[in-house]
Amino acid sequence: MARRALAAMMIASVISLLDRQILSLLLIPIRADLDISDTQVSLLHGLAFAAVYAIAGLPIGYAADRLNRRNIIIIGIVMWSLMTALCGFANSFWALFLARVGVGLGEACLHPAAYSLISDYFPKERRGRAYGMFGAAATVGISVSLFAGAAVIGLLGQDGVTLWPLGRLPMWKAAFLIASLPGFIVALMLFFIREPERREIAAAHHAPTGLGAFLRQRRGVIALVFAAYGLINFAGYGVLAWMATAYVRVYGLSLASAGFMVGVVMLFASIIGAFLGGTLADRWNARGIAGGRFRVVVLSGVVGAFAFAAWWAIDSFALSFLFGVIAFTMQVASTSTAPSVIADLAPNQFRGQLSALYLLVTGLGGIAAGPTAIAFVSDMAFGYDDGLRWAIIIVTVPALLLAALLAWIFRGYYSRAVAQPPAEILNTEQIGLFPGKRMNI
Repeated sequence: MARRALAAMMIASVISLLDRQILSLLLIPIRADLDISDTQVSLLHGLAFAAVYAIAGLPIGYAADRLNRRNIIIIGIVMWSLMTALCGFANSFWALFLARVGVGLGEACLHPAAYSLISDYFPKERRGRAYGMFGAAATVGISVSLFAGAAVIGLLGQDGVTLWPLGRLPMWKAAFLIASLPGFIVALMLFFIREPERREIAAAHHAPTGLGAFLRQRRGVIALVFAAYGLINFAGYGVLAWMATAYVRVYGLSLASAGFMVGVVMLFASIIGAFLGGTLADRWNARGIAGGRFRVVVLSGVVGAFAFAAWWAIDSFALSFLFGVIAFTMQVASTSTAPSVIADLAPNQFRGQLSALYLLVTGLGGIAAGPTAIAFVSDMAFGYDDGLRWAIIIVTVPALLLAALLAWIFRGYYSRAVAQPPAEILNTEQIGLFPGKRMNI
């Protein structure tokens, strides 16, 4: 049952990325059809989706810690599929903006409930791999969405298509309608998955009774983890939103070819990155190396910063592809460790809420701010065409290096926090970000 449930949630994750990321392939025709700027486009990809996705995750995380999590996911899938279809009926910037808000609300249901479910389907010693597979599904979903989106664009053609009974539709509107269909099938599949019993509740009965008390006890280490992963996501989501457009502007690819290339990059990166990140995290954690799973952020930040810079600075398309794979391999390797890091820090009754809070931080800091930051630098400093590549480098490289620096400096501090369960914390000074006694890191 655990494997079937994980597989179903992985498929749901893939579908969520299809509905979320297909917009990145449609930015150019949407921009032309609705007559909007790069910054407005970035708001559709970022703030419209991410703001509600992040904020709605908090009450949904609360519900996931108390209600049937399978049903929460089903409701979310149906909602985001309907809202994706409504994107295909938008005739203005604000209509499309509101539809994207609905997509974000539906997708906010998936991860808090799924993270909590995985922690109850699998024992602690097997959670790292399970979380890694679920995380890999998200990046595979990006590839699938880009492959499928490129295929749909190629089949529909730039002149649009006639769909009965809607009549003639522009290509980008028809693409949204087609992308909405698989979600309804996945929602039906999840009806055959049962809700598991919640693990570790009895063992954690001495832990803080409210989320506020728990956060006060663990405020330092939670702030550290959220900051590091937030910076990683800021860089990754920023580039992901503009990859297809950058391939068109920088290397002169067609829109369909750019989508295919981005899909290839993400497919290789998701497979290699999930294996690399999971293997290193489990090995370092088992050997008791300071930082454990969290230490993967150090490697991915340093190597990823170099790869992201080289990816867009060079003019060779072949080398660009190679560095693109390396860059997002590092991205996947680090972000796939985040759910297991959160599960190690939080008792069962707070995992959904802490996961939602994590998604709030990374949502606002990554999905919303990343694409908009790149667009702002591109619009204000470089203009329309070749400047996008330099905007990507200026925004992403410092963020990745800062994430690596935080993880390296506080790796020992994080390890001690994981080794000390919340129930054993007698003095919040012990777990603050700047404890009174010297830390051996």
